[in-house]
Amino acid sequence: MIKRLYPFASLLSAAWLVIILALAAYDFQALFMQKRVQFDLMALLPESKTAAMKEVGQLMEEANFLGRIVIFVGHPQATTSQLAFEQLRQQVKQVSLPLQEQTSAFIAQGYKDFFTKLHPYRAGFLAENDRNQLLKGKGEGLSQSALAEIMAPFSVLGPVQIKSDPFFLYPRFITSLDSSTPLQRDEKGEAFIKFDGKTWYLFKAHLTEPIFSLKAQEELSEKLTPLLDHLQQTQGVEILKTGAIFYAAAGSKQANVEMTQIGLTSVIAIIMLLLITFKTVRPLFLAIVVMSSGFMGGMAACFFVFGSVHMLALVFGSSLVGVTVDYALHYFCASYKQTNTVSPNRFMVLESLMPALPLGVFSSVVGFILLIVVPFPGVHQMAIFAASGLICAFLSVCVWGPYFANPAEKKAPWLAQQMQMYLEKAVACAQQKNFRLVFSIGVIILFCAGATVLTFEDDIRRFQSLDTLLKSEEERIRSMTKFEISTNFLTITGSTLEEVLQSEEKIKPELDKLQANHDIAGYHSLATLIPSKKQQQENRQLVEENLYQKHWASFVQTLGFEGLLNPSALGLTAPYLTTFDTLPEGWKELIYYAENGKVVGRILLQGITNVPALEALVSKYETVDYINSSGEYSALFTSYRQIMMGLLGVVFCGILLVLAVFKGIKTAGSIVFPVGLSLLATVGIIGLSGIPFTLFHAMGLLLILCIGIDYALFLYGRNSSIRGTQERDFSLLANGLAAVTTILSFGLLSFSKTAAIHSFGLTVFIGILLCFCGTAAFFGKKR
Repeated sequence: MIKRLYPFASLLSAAWLVIILALAAYDFQALFMQKRVQFDLMALLPESKTAAMKEVGQLMEEANFLGRIVIFVGHPQATTSQLAFEQLRQQVKQVSLPLQEQTSAFIAQGYKDFFTKLHPYRAGFLAENDRNQLLKGKGEGLSQSALAEIMAPFSVLGPVQIKSDPFFLYPRFITSLDSSTPLQRDEKGEAFIKFDGKTWYLFKAHLTEPIFSLKAQEELSEKLTPLLDHLQQTQGVEILKTGAIFYAAAGSKQANVEMTQIGLTSVIAIIMLLLITFKTVRPLFLAIVVMSSGFMGGMAACFFVFGSVHMLALVFGSSLVGVTVDYALHYFCASYKQTNTVSPNRFMVLESLMPALPLGVFSSVVGFILLIVVPFPGVHQMAIFAASGLICAFLSVCVWGPYFANPAEKKAPWLAQQMQMYLEKAVACAQQKNFRLVFSIGVIILFCAGATVLTFEDDIRRFQSLDTLLKSEEERIRSMTKFEISTNFLTITGSTLEEVLQSEEKIKPELDKLQANHDIAGYHSLATLIPSKKQQQENRQLVEENLYQKHWASFVQTLGFEGLLNPSALGLTAPYLTTFDTLPEGWKELIYYAENGKVVGRILLQGITNVPALEALVSKYETVDYINSSGEYSALFTSYRQIMMGLLGVVFCGILLVLAVFKGIKTAGSIVFPVGLSLLATVGIIGLSGIPFTLFHAMGLLLILCIGIDYALFLYGRNSSIRGTQERDFSLLANGLAAVTTILSFGLLSFSKTAAIHSFGLTVFIGILLCFCGTAAFFGKKR
């Protein structure tokens, strides 16, 4: 079959080059011009499983949690911290950072405008304490308190408004909303806190660019950080800062350092290994060409089938396609077998790789195609990317490989021969009687021992390698402000705003009980700010019956205002507030209108210590759901880990089935057996090492399976003309070099400080080493 294609080799090579260049142009346009790359984690999930995740994502977007920046400037002398704060504000403006300051005065004005709009409806708004007093019939206390406030030289509740609100009910309602914050205001209206013997001025801002914008991260690192350092050195102040952008910048910095250290080390080591072993750059160039064509083909397939590609699918699919470097290594090692060829033919190298090369590709492709049955869009993209990439890489080896090999170079370099010789000696040691049986039993015992103590970790917080200095600053800010950004919340769904507010009011007493029992630290509800129409009616009735009817006469008599006050100006007959067009800062994210026309309210929860008690509360209400953001993401990772482990079994069985069709079930079982043992041994070692098993370990196992099958096939399927002869072939060397390059490419990631990358790299390091040793022990000796 291959010989018939010899006359068309040049035409096929040229045609394939045109196709690859067309795919490259298509990828470039889709990737860089049309930007058809997805970053949303929810896009990887089936639609039915993303409701809670959508709630989390929508809250994060509406509240702009990720874009917030908080900086505190502190000093024992208030004037010094105030001066440094003003200097910080001016310098931030001068250096043109992608920040928009949220001044205290601006926020305060927003609240003032909002409460001014609410003033006509004031009779329906009561502070919780005032409402409780009236419910108990203790209106006299409110009357006496109002008299004391009016007669005081300086009122803490603001200007006296005897005609419209003589009992100060509305001002007390407003102040009750802000009772928990330790923030104070100076004469300019700027916010500050006195804590730990220092006065801390607050600088708040939000990003004007996406948090993952490299440009924004670089500008903050290059401009804001030196600015803050300069303030500390010149003014002697202490700076505390927090914000997701700071963590993202620190993570990017760490990634760049690791990329430089690990990535550069890996690339240099692989290049040196290939150059020293083969004494030519041709294997290196072929490897680059093969991997590049596989990457372009896989990405183009995703763009064509799905219209876009997710970044996670791009990364993981690329890593799977990256194993095709092994094809180039095997091709060059096979080129040294033609010592009996009278007239060297560059195309005969490909024949010597038959049927191992196409069978390895076909079995892996079938395994990946089987992943289509899994109802996860993200897995579908990974499957199409990997399958298409492997096919393109295989075709590149077939049509371009002959032009990189030198048919006249029959003798392998001296170092390659020495490496092959030592590998053959090592394999000979594994041919002792009963070695394979003992090895297999040992692996099974190792797996069983590890599996009994194996634990699983899906908590997303464990995968985050947060900067310790930034984390300590965030903890100090949290202790100082008694506030934390809450992404755990309740959702209340209703047909109307009134229905949602009434539901929140029913839940509030139970939340108060949880807070009193320290099951939660606090909560933030829209019903605290905007009572339902029903409660506004009740409030007015309480005020009218238990305050005005009982105490109004004595109140005005004490003040000497009989006949001067008009009850109609008290707002008791005004319309009820049933709708609003805007909310002040910190409240906007508590309500939204869903696409289905439903109204959804949110109650943000803080300091949750008793989740079962909270879940028991939620179970009483059909329209209430508890959304735990970290729990939702952890559940996502749990499902993905389970799916990935299932995929591992599916791919393994798929490969076994393909091999059984071509080789028979007995031979197929023999080929996959050492690879399966390697996977079991890897899991056993992870378990016995006390390392919790994660999604990223599972991803590493899938990569090991795809690579290990190639190791087994290339050793088992060596050309029949070599079996039983004294002629040396270099399949062992090719597998050894492939294992080393894989360990250098992926195994070195085990030195990463990022938990997810470390887990993936460690698994690949252990598994590939075991896979090479296992396949060499079983198939390394020529038969």
